[in-house]
Amino acid sequence: MLDYDLLMKEVDNIKNCYFIYSYDGKLIKNFLKSIEKRLILRDFKQFNYNQIKFDNNFDINYFSECCNTIPMMQDKKMVVVENALFLRSDYENRDFVQKIKDYLADLPSYCVLVFYYVFGNKEKNKDNLKAFSKFGQVCNIQELKGDDFYKEVSKMFLLNRVNIKQELIRYFCSRVENDFFHIENEINKLKFFVEGREVTKQDIDDVITKSLENNVFVLINNVMEKKLNKSITSFRELSLTGNDFNYIFSMISSQFSKFLDVKLLLEEGINIDEITKKTRINKYSLNNFIKLSKQYSLKNIINVLDNFLDLEYKIRSSTDIDAFSEFEILLISICSM
Repeated sequence: MLDYDLLMKEVDNIKNCYFIYSYDGKLIKNFLKSIEKRLILRDFKQFNYNQIKFDNNFDINYFSECCNTIPMMQDKKMVVVENALFLRSDYENRDFVQKIKDYLADLPSYCVLVFYYVFGNKEKNKDNLKAFSKFGQVCNIQELKGDDFYKEVSKMFLLNRVNIKQELIRYFCSRVENDFFHIENEINKLKFFVEGREVTKQDIDDVITKSLENNVFVLINNVMEKKLNKSITSFRELSLTGNDFNYIFSMISSQFSKFLDVKLLLEEGINIDEITKKTRINKYSLNNFIKLSKQYSLKNIINVLDNFLDLEYKIRSSTDIDAFSEFEILLISICSM
């Protein structure tokens, strides 16, 4: 059975089928991106790459059709099945599992098929990978620790072209959760903050915090850049902090208001020292707001803020509304503008 390190080595010799059971979705994405880069021509991705979610609407006929369709203008195609619940040992629909196995017995050689499931803590040792081992490579990715964790984080700094000494990477590792989507966000925050210079310990102390304010800024940055998936991920991370939703929402509105204030003062030609005195925004947030304000027009910022304020009023004036769902719908709307 493969672990994460061995799985990534498979990129040099890609097999026909993979079954991955992992604690961290980002590590799976790393593997998928790596083999996609090797196999799929960008101009033909829409024809040769299918991603299917395993849920109540999963259609095994559609799945087999995706796998069987001959690749266009290249030798291989990819089919990815996410949330593959049947990789869990407690999955009860044995008839369905048998149908999957029956199909896999004749999987076309030109199709690289990946099934994966991201497990929670309570599901840690409940995989059913052995049942599929005769059909492909099976991989159980347990939590990376020690040097394995450090090496993976080091790779992420390198890929993101962040100039940082090795000893500071270890310090960074001590400050973050073992969640690689979260780690990616933190590295991006550092990169944004240092603007190409070498990262210092003080930078990490200033930027890598668990404060609600910094997490809200990450959300605002993702929203303004219209990065929908990252915006929703940032929002869900905020919702897991244990803070009341109304408090989180007020923080988001407050940060957007500060962002607007900074933009207005810059438009008036006010210097940074005066802006600091007028707004009382901390140095890290102010620098970030200034950088962002240079990328977006006043109209863009006001438009986004108005949308948030409208939803805030809607939530506060009604007791029959699913605030979390409405907020995600708003993110989708803004990021699609």
